[in-house]
Amino acid sequence: MVKLFKNNFAFPVLTVLFIALFACSKNKEERTQLTEAERIIFDSIYNEKIIASKALIDTMCKQQREDLFQRAVDSIYEIRISEIENMLDNEE
Repeated sequence: MVKLFKNNFAFPVLTVLFIALFACSKNKEERTQLTEAERIIFDSIYNEKIIASKALIDTMCKQQREDLFQRAVDSIYEIRISEIENMLDNEE
């Protein structure tokens, strides 16, 4: 056994395996349900985050809408100017 640990590779490998075996063992039953107090806390935090997210999303949507609207107006304006210039060129 001592000869095994003199090898520099064997000791770290065995240590990791030993830790993994004990870390993966299930000693106690895990809870899957929240208590009523935990549910109340979770719900309040969730609602606060939803309200904050909605405000941020609304702001982003308004800004994006304004930018898209202005681009559309500019595009229509450019097309209309081009049409008017073509009409004037054709009259000459």
